[in-house]
Amino acid sequence: MRSWGHSSGWKRRLLDGGGDGGQAASQQPDRLLIALFMAASRNNDTDFATLLRGPAAALVILSHYSGVFFVSQVGIAQLMGLPVIQNLHAPGWPVSLLADYSILLGQLGVGVFFIISGFVIPFSLARNSRKRFLLQRALRIYPVYIVGFLIVVASVALANAFAGTPFPYSLGRVVSHFGILTRGIFGFERIDGISWTLEVELAFYIVAAVIGPPKIAKLGVPALLGLAAVLFVAGLLINRMFGLARGEQMLAALLLIAGLAYHSAYLGRIALGGLILVNIVIAILSAIEWRFTGLPPQWLGGYLVALVIFAGCFGLRKSIKKDRVFLHLADISYPLYVVHALTGYAIMFVLIESGRPVWVALACAFLAAYGLALALRLLIERPFMNLAKSRTSTAPAAPEPDHAVPRSI
Repeated sequence: MRSWGHSSGWKRRLLDGGGDGGQAASQQPDRLLIALFMAASRNNDTDFATLLRGPAAALVILSHYSGVFFVSQVGIAQLMGLPVIQNLHAPGWPVSLLADYSILLGQLGVGVFFIISGFVIPFSLARNSRKRFLLQRALRIYPVYIVGFLIVVASVALANAFAGTPFPYSLGRVVSHFGILTRGIFGFERIDGISWTLEVELAFYIVAAVIGPPKIAKLGVPALLGLAAVLFVAGLLINRMFGLARGEQMLAALLLIAGLAYHSAYLGRIALGGLILVNIVIAILSAIEWRFTGLPPQWLGGYLVALVIFAGCFGLRKSIKKDRVFLHLADISYPLYVVHALTGYAIMFVLIESGRPVWVALACAFLAAYGLALALRLLIERPFMNLAKSRTSTAPAAPEPDHAVPRSI
């Protein structure tokens, strides 16, 4: 059966060693995978994954600002130590429509992020050693998160000062978030509401590094289904033992397997039929696991729609062209994701309680989130990304554009 990867012949020859050089090539898997990475950069048919990051981030922000802020006002007020805004209602259409489907939109964006990560992380792993890969990921994730989280905490403190309420977080609770995974280890409750996805990402990076680039590039249908089954069973057990928070993370992790399946299909390792089978199994397992989590139906709906959208974009990837707006949104998507939630809620709380119209509060929250994300991109993320490239790249040092190969978060 013909595989669904593009130009799968050269990819298969690279991975298998091809011809008389097969034995020598099999002894140098890292060099072959680096060559594959560079070839993917030149072909530019992975641009679609980068472009998807912008709309995914926008969906998450729309979900939080236009929906969650209004429908979960009591929970947000408790989290931030603020009084509940009385008689708060979402503005009219179309914001009211976004509010009605806010969970679906948010999980659609999150789901797309996870599938992208499963698809692109093996590219990054292929051009680095395990240690260098983890260092690169750390430099990519932590500086932006720590600075962005401090902005979030400062925003909450300013809102508390405005409302005359005490700051709700201890120093230990704040500091525990700096390591992302350390928050749960030390038993502190989550503050920012978005770091649960980063915990899943970091765990995925560690597992991917343990598996290693040669193996992760050669995952076939049996291995992918096996990984999905392990995550499914683990998710059921963890949900039973530790409750919803961990269960939702394992549910989301299934989408990483879908991304790995697309990576294998791109390399010509699995055929179209195998790719469809993996996606169907992941959708079924997600639906079964969702029933045990107690999450709302829109949560599952967002993930299923994410699977469909990524499948469509992957199939049309050769015809998807770069767009400046989408590329810009992709550039700032991670800092935007990190800084937007509680910072925007604090701005909206202060403005609405000051008597400003809800539309003004929404607009100011969006503008502030965009400005802060842009600043984080220029002042924190880009310098640390350049540092990561200079310290970790094993590929040729010739300059290449930021979007030569797609990035995850």
